[in-house]
Amino acid sequence: MSQYHPILFFLQLGVLVSLGLAGYCAHRLRRHGRSLVVLSVGLLAVSIAIYNGAAAMKTASLALPGKLWWYKLEFLGSLALPSVAVTLALAYVGQERWLTRPVLAVLVGIPAVAVPLIIANPGSVMITEPTLVETGGFWALEHGHPPLFVMVAAWGEGATLLAALVVGSSGLFGNARRAPALILGAALGLPYGALMLKTLQVYPPGGEGINIVPAFASGMLVIVALAIARYRLFDLLPVGRSKAFGVMDDGYMLADATGTIVDANEAARTLLGEERLTARPVEAVVPGLGGPGRTDDPTGATGGPVGTGDPVGAGDLVGAGDLVGAGDLVGADGQEEAANPVTATVEGRTLQMR
Repeated sequence: MSQYHPILFFLQLGVLVSLGLAGYCAHRLRRHGRSLVVLSVGLLAVSIAIYNGAAAMKTASLALPGKLWWYKLEFLGSLALPSVAVTLALAYVGQERWLTRPVLAVLVGIPAVAVPLIIANPGSVMITEPTLVETGGFWALEHGHPPLFVMVAAWGEGATLLAALVVGSSGLFGNARRAPALILGAALGLPYGALMLKTLQVYPPGGEGINIVPAFASGMLVIVALAIARYRLFDLLPVGRSKAFGVMDDGYMLADATGTIVDANEAARTLLGEERLTARPVEAVVPGLGGPGRTDDPTGATGGPVGTGDPVGAGDLVGAGDLVGAGDLVGADGQEEAANPVTATVEGRTLQMR
């Protein structure tokens, strides 16, 4: 016997979206090589597919044993989410160095221990008194929450919130592009928001009823997919500056196809006398140097070193295309193309970009 609930549509849609994004990530990894960000998004998609699939079966089931079994299988996906979210956040902001062996042991170890305990539930250590509750004409599963279950749930909520804050703060206070970082941070925080609604018994009312957290996880993945398509989340990551250009004496700026600065190091801010460069148009920072729609930039991305010599010396802003060769632009046919330089003068310094 089974029942229908409107949330089933969103759970099933979440499975399809998750599998589609997981497939895209697998294709991307095969074509472009290893990337921790791409791998993390792929694992996130697989986790949400399992989470939503099991949640859909649990929601549709009417018998207590069936509901309980599918509910336990939900944790194969839901308990992986916090660990993958933290990994994605650290990879996106270029802080993979924090993924040390002890940290990885925690991220992998907690789900690896908790999931078998929930499924086997020896001595009702994780789930007590499972029962069916009728609410709004639908049957939902409810159970008691032993201390160990509460600890695992608190860890999941805390880790998910941490991931959202790491990405969001990188857009507000770091060198990540503001819009995509804030969008990604908000997406990672969606499941946390749904968990808090249930924990505070706001929805479902009284804390009893159909669980909406898996549907919110699907919403998170939809937003991530849109960010990948709209903001080239896999292509323009704020890791180049921190790994290569953050400690250079020469200045460095990178602009996207719209002429907006998406990355800049400290030397560039010193040279240009600007406290913040990211998320600002190139034309607003250096009038006459370039902006949206420049015809001499075939790649749609400009960047490279600003030679400073000393803080008050002359500098050159050199286009590096896709950062495959300093001072070179790479055309659609893969051949290097010379670019006509664009020059501008700022307080006696001549800046040149090509």
